[in-house]
Amino acid sequence: MCVRAFSPPDAARIIDSKEWKNAMAQDAQINGMPLCKTCHVIFDDYLRPKLYSALEGFGVKGLPASWKQSLKKQIKDII
Repeated sequence: MCVRAFSPPDAARIIDSKEWKNAMAQDAQINGMPLCKTCHVIFDDYLRPKLYSALEGFGVKGLPASWKQSLKKQIKDII
């Protein structure tokens, strides 16, 4: 997202791996994108919940449940 080239990049999952495996039976590279560590955190904790909210507001159905709240919030709820 920031166009920085870090080696190696972080692999950010677009859809949570458990949710993806339940729907697709296996994990795949198509469910990931290379990001720097900072962009990875921004994507997980800020962008996915904002995308979920915006798309839900437009009536989109079948959104990934893992997008509803940030990963930090999901982890806090588990602990």
